[in-house]
Amino acid sequence: MSDIDDLLTGELKHLPPKPGNDASQKEKKASSEQMSAAIARAFGAALQRRGLDGTTPAPPAEVRNPKVKNRAATKPKLGQDAN
Repeated sequence: MSDIDDLLTGELKHLPPKPGNDASQKEKKASSEQMSAAIARAFGAALQRRGLDGTTPAPPAEVRNPKVKNRAATKPKLGQDAN
């Protein structure tokens, strides 16, 4: 498997079960948002591993990486040095 496959699998396997068809709209929306966040974290981590350090979101372990400065800071434009 490629690293994105591993990252996606790792994120998605920690999600709670999908709500049933009879679940409330609120439950379905929450589940959808959790899945979107998990997918975003996986792709963010994969892009960071490829050298795009300004890519967010990232999993908590990667956010604590001492090489990565404040994530809330303005991201550099494409082609500019991130440091």
